[in-house]
Amino acid sequence: MVEIMDKANITRHDLKHNFLTTGIVRLDYSGVISIEDKIQESSDYLREKGYTELEEGYIDQFSIKLYDPSKIETMRSISTEEFTRNKSYKFHNPDNKNIIEITKFFIILTINYDFYTKFENYITLFSGLANKLLKEQPFLKPLRIGSRKIATLFIYDNERINEYFEPHFYVNPLKNSKIINNKPMLASHNAIDTFNIDNTSVNIIRNILKGSKTIQGKDEDVFRVIFDIDCYSSGKYVLDIIKNDEITKKLEEFNNLDFDLYKNAVKFEFLKKLMLPEEFKDDNILEGVRRQ
Repeated sequence: MVEIMDKANITRHDLKHNFLTTGIVRLDYSGVISIEDKIQESSDYLREKGYTELEEGYIDQFSIKLYDPSKIETMRSISTEEFTRNKSYKFHNPDNKNIIEITKFFIILTINYDFYTKFENYITLFSGLANKLLKEQPFLKPLRIGSRKIATLFIYDNERINEYFEPHFYVNPLKNSKIINNKPMLASHNAIDTFNIDNTSVNIIRNILKGSKTIQGKDEDVFRVIFDIDCYSSGKYVLDIIKNDEITKKLEEFNNLDFDLYKNAVKFEFLKKLMLPEEFKDDNILEGVRRQ
């Protein structure tokens, strides 16, 4: 095995373990009058892909209808429309626990990474479904397309967080305080940064939450660490993606950007441990890392 000297050169193939928990691929749109007539064709496609269970439900949409402003004063109130109930179709894959939800407003694929599959497979699935659902929709207006990956670790000692992530991602502002006499004990940490990279927006969300877990009959403090990357495009650019049949291309771009951002955030030493073929071991990590 050739030793990699720079984490920028690490590929997905090099990693033997990961700590991903959930993936989300989503396309939002308006102008779809009815989705029901497309469901039968989509059902056949999804059944072939292993999505053999269907759950039908409703999503609620609340809208406000304003009358002529000149009449509001005399009416003494503003009339509002009631909740509008719109049909929701959830297709479940019983083997990998993934879910695809379809409505007249969005398509969402939720990925359970307990059953690891290359993201490229989901891109093909999602693109094929979107193309079937959205063809021949004369008033279609695509609004947003994105992919999101959420990674989670459960660790004993939050003071060792920088063994796993570069120090500027999880910052404790009171760690080296010379004013606070009593040592502050972290209860929770939340941070989000948003960047624009070409035609893609990126949210990088970090969260630490203190909790407890019963281990061998004894309650112990445990910290849940979340690292969450959300890549998306919106507005006119999404219209061009749909018009040019480039959903697959755009999701591949998101996937590559996500991996680069992930490598940028994770410590090189931790990445090297995730590259080892043998069973992963770390005395500070209770759970989260799994073989891929």
